Amino acid sequence: MIRTKLCARVFIIALLVFADVSCSVDISRDKGKEYIASVTPIEDSRVTVDQCESTEPTNQAISTNLEAEPIPPGEYLIYFNWNEEKLHLMSIHELEADIPVADRWGVFSPDAEFFALVRDSTELIIIKRQNQFSTTTTLDVPCRNSPSWSNDKNWLALECDDNFIYVFSRNDQSLTRLTNWGQPSVDAFLDPAWSPNGEAIAFFYKDLTSLSPSESNGIYITEVACLYEPSSCKDRTIGPFLPYSMPDLFSWSPDSRKLAIYIGDEGGSIKVIDIETAEESLIMGNLPFIDGLTWTLDNDRISYSIDGLIYQISVSDGEPELLAEDKGYVVSWIEVFGK
Repeated sequence: MIRTKLCARVFIIALLVFADVSCSVDISRDKGKEYIASVTPIEDSRVTVDQCESTEPTNQAISTNLEAEPIPPGEYLIYFNWNEEKLHLMSIHELEADIPVADRWGVFSPDAEFFALVRDSTELIIIKRQNQFSTTTTLDVPCRNSPSWSNDKNWLALECDDNFIYVFSRNDQSLTRLTNWGQPSVDAFLDPAWSPNGEAIAFFYKDLTSLSPSESNGIYITEVACLYEPSSCKDRTIGPFLPYSMPDLFSWSPDSRKLAIYIGDEGGSIKVIDIETAEESLIMGNLPFIDGLTWTLDNDRISYSIDGLIYQISVSDGEPELLAEDKGYVVSWIEVFGK
């Protein structure tokens, strides 16, 4: 699924029908690496949603099988198996301890307690894995099936079809637009990723009006505390990191201090960026197409996948290691705790 999304990104952007948005933007250079947008904020960033709950078994309710057996405590790599079209967990200590956990693409919460997916663009489905209880929320804004969980499991960041990023609250089922600046057909905010410490959301920005790489393209980071006053989110956003670029994949380090980034149009390279200093480090270059990228939980290694082969590379010494063959593409590392 990630491969399809990445390869189709330019195509999707070109075909999108944008919703009307009552604000204007003028992105200008300020404060060194920050871009500040001059914007007339929208009056209300919240979008109404309808919610219903289902106690039906999940495989009947949404035509997917989510395994309900308890997962033994430990660290696991989530990967999507191309051949089986299933999400699997692979133990860090026992590579043969391979557990199929879902036969449909979706995203697990950091501890694998919950599973979220967007069905048919307008239904956000959240499943409590072990008892198979599901909640379905109808979204007024069509969104893509790439949600990102907050660390406390109370929020989800969503990339939606109008090219803006929204945040969904599980507590009151509200949907708030995080990137409440920009113009349809001009600006695209893509691939939100919640930081592991829960304090920020990173995303790609692309200037849709420029045929050549734009200085404003790159990765931006917004403090999520701005959601209590959505009109402040623009002023609490920094970036771009890697200006002029359009990275294919990125992943937060577990300590939320760095980003690992794969850029395919620069000869295939993995870079690490320090959020505080904006310092860039080249970890590996001359790589073929990478379809998955994630940090290990020790902050020292990066897992990535190429055509079913799963590798790890040390950030400190840059030596890659083949972890597993004929698997699929990596999604994320999670840690499951005993009850």
